[in-house]
Amino acid sequence: GGDQDVLARLGALSALDFAPGSRYRHTRTDYVLLGLVIERASGMSLPVYLDLFVFQPLGMNNTQLHEPQRGSQVSRRALGYAGSPGQWSPVGEDGTRGDGGVYSNIDDLAKWENALHGNQLLDATARTALISRQIAVGGDPGQDGEGYGWHIAGNLVWQEERGHGFHHVIIQWPDAQLTVILLSNRASDDVRADALAIGQAYLAE
Repeated sequence: GGDQDVLARLGALSALDFAPGSRYRHTRTDYVLLGLVIERASGMSLPVYLDLFVFQPLGMNNTQLHEPQRGSQVSRRALGYAGSPGQWSPVGEDGTRGDGGVYSNIDDLAKWENALHGNQLLDATARTALISRQIAVGGDPGQDGEGYGWHIAGNLVWQEERGHGFHHVIIQWPDAQLTVILLSNRASDDVRADALAIGQAYLAE
């Protein structure tokens, strides 16, 4: 389903699962709602808004929000795959936005990270809050907290998403001002382990 389907399902709910701030549960729904809020507040479609206020100003010329259900195209795009060696098959695309659908590449994501660190997207206070522990959680090995969209384990923070044939991770060691970004179009690849190994090898030099 698409964004409006998500909105309709949420509208049909009669109660929260738990009091806000009392527990943590990963969900992509909030990001779908954020996309709808941006459209309502700006009067623009989400792809146009992101292009005008994020991608173009940062020079992210190979990045766009892809809307397959509306016929948008991505040049030189990679397909996502699932399966195992010798049995890979392409995976269909999700219809929601806000929680995904952005096609980019390593060079543009490096511009994104540099803009975050350089306070071009957020001021220093907001950027610090983004990667600071907002709630204590357990789950992944070593994870002890969640920021705003960032997982936290001691002095390590990361974002990770796996689905629809893709698996990506952005890992930061803020104290060392080091970021490692890995993108894979096979959902089964353990890109976080690879990114950790790359970062730890760099820090050991």
